[in-house]
Amino acid sequence: MAMALLRLASASEGRAVLAAEDDFTRALGGFDRSFRMRTSAPVDDATLRQFLGEQAVDFTAEEAEAWEEAIAAVAQGARGIGGLLPREVLVVKTTGREERDHAYTRANAIVLPATRVRSLRGERAFRLLAHELFHVASRASRAFRDATYGLLGFAPVGPIAPPPELDDCRMTNPDAHGLGHYLRLGERAVVPLLTCPLPLADVLERTSVLGVVRTTLLEIDAQAGTVVRDASGAPVLLDPQATDWSRQIARNSMYTIHPEEVLADNLALLVRRRLGDARPPADPTFLAAFEQALADHSVRSSSS
Repeated sequence: MAMALLRLASASEGRAVLAAEDDFTRALGGFDRSFRMRTSAPVDDATLRQFLGEQAVDFTAEEAEAWEEAIAAVAQGARGIGGLLPREVLVVKTTGREERDHAYTRANAIVLPATRVRSLRGERAFRLLAHELFHVASRASRAFRDATYGLLGFAPVGPIAPPPELDDCRMTNPDAHGLGHYLRLGERAVVPLLTCPLPLADVLERTSVLGVVRTTLLEIDAQAGTVVRDASGAPVLLDPQATDWSRQIARNSMYTIHPEEVLADNLALLVRRRLGDARPPADPTFLAAFEQALADHSVRSSSS
């Protein structure tokens, strides 16, 4: 099956995606909403979604021409993924205010902040698109998501509800907002949870999410699908640096905040290699397994 249409969206189309209620907006906690709007005051869902929608803007003619070239490169390098995607994948430009100039995805859209739209060209542009495209495919095809997570040792579970007492420090990645896969570290089963170690008031003006967020491992009972709690009733949290977390999931990527990001980097690497980059990957065996999973699930999707 040919790759689904990947096209630049107008500001009005972007507003419709970003202002919509979806699994991501429903997953957000209080810290999440206030952090995005740079306020210490509580923010309700409707106010946040209005703010998110207002950030969508139009591409300039020069930007559109450059990013159409990047889209064409991804269409060639990501062949085989089309059957796993929604009928149409939009590329939305925003002011970047909503996610502090980070690219991300929502529903069937790849969202690019204005700073990156202006500055990225050539390989840097198509690699970013390819990375984000994995998130769209992962969201659209549970079978593909489970299979690729499985390559990293993760098994499906749940979904696990985040402990409510972590609401004042929990952060939510738009690309991986569910706690639906666990990894065994010895006898323990864990899911990655993003948190902020600092008070909200201290991070409101930070210019990067990466400078604020940290990965925390939440221990779960995989059989029961529940959070493990200690004798005092508090959820059991592990520091990844005290475990084998990074060693187990760092496959062709050091972006190990979540398996979703490692896998997205592998799609970007695969696209780059298909387009002629001869540099060998750090783990060619893993990349080959990833490419095979893509081929297997594309065939299944096309025949269903």
